[in-house]
Amino acid sequence: MVKEMTFYSTKQAAEILHISPEVLTRKCRNKDITYKRSGRKYLFSDKDINDFIITGGKYD
Repeated sequence: MVKEMTFYSTKQAAEILHISPEVLTRKCRNKDITYKRSGRKYLFSDKDINDFIITGGKYD
């Protein structure tokens, strides 16, 4: 059985990460966090959020 991937909006992901949506948007623009796009909206999977937490927000 394949598990369906859950995506979070900027507001939802920001709440999970305990940062403001504005800060999260800035991190997207700076490529500090991976995300998907749907039109003009940023979407974040569980993996995107967990990877950001694990790396402490630092990507090489």
